[in-house]
Amino acid sequence: MTIPAGGNVSVEHSLGANYDYVTAGAGKYSFQAAHGHFQTQDLELLDVKIDAVEVEITEAEELFSTQTTSVTCPNSSQQNLLATYLAEARALAGGAAYDVNAHPNSNQFRTYFGNNDRGAVWWQLDTIAGDLDQAGRRM
Repeated sequence: MTIPAGGNVSVEHSLGANYDYVTAGAGKYSFQAAHGHFQTQDLELLDVKIDAVEVEITEAEELFSTQTTSVTCPNSSQQNLLATYLAEARALAGGAAYDVNAHPNSNQFRTYFGNNDRGAVWWQLDTIAGDLDQAGRRM
């Protein structure tokens, strides 16, 4: 990328997918770039000091319950998107559960689940697909 003289660059990162703030809880966090190496048009190397970014998490809540799965998100468009993805995950798990029973000696089962008990694998997939209340705590 070429940055014109007097220009600047802004980078935005979404950290929620990479860090478990629910477990860590509220607090102040600091993020520091590992390096700030740039190269001029004349191939001169520049080291630029990049200040740490400080953020404060005031509230971190789980998006999915550890019992039956339901989406809870304050942003309605994000909630709708998560609900759509959850429905797709349930459908995929249902197909996988069916496949575990329909093809008991498949190479795919051994590839993905090794020597794990076929009934236990089926039960977990079926639980996700049906989101069964009796399944209890998931994590």
